[in-house]
Amino acid sequence: MLPTGRRLFRERFARMYGPRHLTEVPPRWRNAQTLGFALATALLATLMLPGRAAAWGFNVKERYQKSEHMVPMRDGVRLHTTVYSPRRSDEKFPFLLLRTPYGCPPYGSDFYRTHLGPSPHSFELGSQPHPCENLR
Repeated sequence: MLPTGRRLFRERFARMYGPRHLTEVPPRWRNAQTLGFALATALLATLMLPGRAAAWGFNVKERYQKSEHMVPMRDGVRLHTTVYSPRRSDEKFPFLLLRTPYGCPPYGSDFYRTHLGPSPHSFELGSQPHPCENLR
């Protein structure tokens, strides 16, 4: 009988690389590895939820004022830009412009983001403006 499928692959692999590379994870450990990976993924997902900044006591609406603008470009296209500027400051600060092709939700003057910047805790202590601009 000719070897087929997995058996054929194992025989060719053993001839090329030797039998020491054919060690497999025992079946009882495969389930443990899958369970460990699933638990680690679930833990990481809960730590990275977008609403975590509000749970840590940072309120964007309390510290920043939101304004929305349509900024004209050189070719005549107007890009939607949302600017979060500090409420309690009259000084001029440098800013980091966030440009994204995925939009700058939430839209509307009454709706604020839960955090500023790329992660929930990246810019919450500063008092600089945070503009977010859509790409074409």
